Amino acid sequence: PVYRLGSAAGQLLRAHSFYFHGQLSQVNAPVNKALAALETVREQDPENAEILRLLGRSHMSLSMTLSWDGKQKEGEDEMAKAFAIYEPLVAKYPQDTVIRQGLLDTYLQSSQLFEDSDPTRAFEILLKAREITERSIAADAANVQARQSLAKIYSRLGVIALSLGKRDEAVAFLQKSLLAFSELEKFDSSHRTYKHDIGRSLTFLGQTRQQQRAFYDALAFYARAIATFAALSRAEPGTNMDGRKLAALLHYHGGV
Repeated sequence: PVYRLGSAAGQLLRAHSFYFHGQLSQVNAPVNKALAALETVREQDPENAEILRLLGRSHMSLSMTLSWDGKQKEGEDEMAKAFAIYEPLVAKYPQDTVIRQGLLDTYLQSSQLFEDSDPTRAFEILLKAREITERSIAADAANVQARQSLAKIYSRLGVIALSLGKRDEAVAFLQKSLLAFSELEKFDSSHRTYKHDIGRSLTFLGQTRQQQRAFYDALAFYARAIATFAALSRAEPGTNMDGRKLAALLHYHGGV
């Protein structure tokens, strides 16, 4: 059982490596091998938390690759299996940070899975992700990873709320996201990702306020976003992404 468990963990690491490098077509094979090994050892030790955790992660990974391959229904079925494992596991081991992070990852991936096909469901799942992240921060206020996750969750809640026509909620979530990223940036001002996320939050706030016909606010948010991405572009002149974002923002700004 120990050998099979180690082998399954190794297969999941391979799958993660393929995913990280964008080789999505290579992810399924190691995930399916991991699932086969884990189901075998689960028969011998059905309550083993590590086996269950790895099973949940395997179903989540398989869900996303199926969805990327255009098999949305199969992907949703696999994600349901991940939920069925992770949620009772967190209820049984509420203080286990690794298991709790696994459930959070499942919520975040699931929200992406449903964002286009069922944005209302994606929004509801993100609210669950917010709750579990806030609990992690309450338990450890210095947990930077949890604070980063919460800031991103607020941002995604704002974007999906906007797509659902919930503009007031979108503004509230995006402002929380902006505040959270700004607080993180104060403690690590060299962190390029925080600046980028601040620029994104400002952009979405500009778009939301523009839709609400609050044009002065929209212009102010766009101007701040332009300044943020311009600074990033000057700091690393070879980065095309920031240049493209800056060009798009200037277009938004000119259209208000």
